Order: sequence, then structure tokens, then C-alpha cells
Amino acid sequence: MKVMGGALHDDTAEDRTNWLVVTSQRYERASTLVTSNLPFEEWIEVFSS
Repeated sequence: MKVMGGALHDDTAEDRTNWLVVTSQRYERASTLVTSNLPFEEWIEVFSS
């Protein structure tokens, strides 16, 4: 994943998997803040696969 202009951009399925691994490892151990300019209903398109 790339951060461009403060925005996160997915490149590949591997990038999405790596992001999932990192957030899963943080689960119940640390706070994680995710922001987006997408409506919540459209997140499934970003996080699907």
C-alpha cells in the first residue's frame, strides 16, 4: 500500500493482505485509526478479496 498525499492507495491483493495482517496483529492490543473520504458503504469495494 502507498500513502500518497496522506491517502492510502491499494496496489495489489498482497498489499491488502499485508494490511489485514497488521491490523489483525493490533486487534485488542493497540488503537488503530482508519480514515477515508469514501462513504462507509463503499468500504467493501476497497476491502473485498
